[in-house]
Amino acid sequence: MQEGDFGMAMGAPWGLSRSVSIGIISCTRRYLPDQSQYSLWLQTDAAISPGNSGGPLVKTDGQVVGINTRGVLFGGDMGFAVPAEAIRLVVPQLREHGKVNWSWMGIHSSRCVTSTATFTSRARKASSWPRPTPIVLPAWPAFVPATGSLRP
Repeated sequence: MQEGDFGMAMGAPWGLSRSVSIGIISCTRRYLPDQSQYSLWLQTDAAISPGNSGGPLVKTDGQVVGINTRGVLFGGDMGFAVPAEAIRLVVPQLREHGKVNWSWMGIHSSRCVTSTATFTSRARKASSWPRPTPIVLPAWPAFVPATGSLRP
């Protein structure tokens, strides 16, 4: 699966059975901030409406490449599917444990916007200032990073 491939979203949007919409795969690794910390999504312009969720996203050769999950109802057709590779990792854990055991370090990374950052003159010379700078913040100080001496 790559950008530009055709994809078909199958399901029952708005209660209409056996429905298929076709579109282009716009992005194969779309990160949706504040929507999911653990996965990258397939983005398509095939219509994914309420009722399509849970249906397959299929290539024109019949290969299932994702599970339809999210649709945008405004600003044109934009839908998102969980990639089949992620499903292959998750399903065995759900079957065995009843949940997915994600690893977690207890830190949160963020971008520090230049206008709010304090740079030393040395840092300004060493970088192509101004530009966003990654920073690491403790998510919860009582957890592993703080107890293991990891500091922001």
